[in-house]
Amino acid sequence: MKLDPNPLMLDKALLLYELLKAKHGIIILGDANSGKSTLVKMLENAINKSTLNELQVLMDQRQRVKLSQITPEEYEEILAISKPRPDTSTFEL
Repeated sequence: MKLDPNPLMLDKALLLYELLKAKHGIIILGDANSGKSTLVKMLENAINKSTLNELQVLMDQRQRVKLSQITPEEYEEILAISKPRPDTSTFEL
């Protein structure tokens, strides 16, 4: 949607957004060509873009896990050169 910024339309979009958060359903009334459909489409696009951005941020912040396999021989070596730490259930070299 390519729209020029309009402070009145922006105010109405924010008002509609607040109403949507508080109510289950909303009916928008107005004269023909007063911007009802444009307002709804603009808000829908903004909500969808912000949701995608939030999802991307969450995925970027997610911790990456790298798994490595060790053989039983390597495990025995680790046990032989380390001492257990009972407070954390880990081994200290």
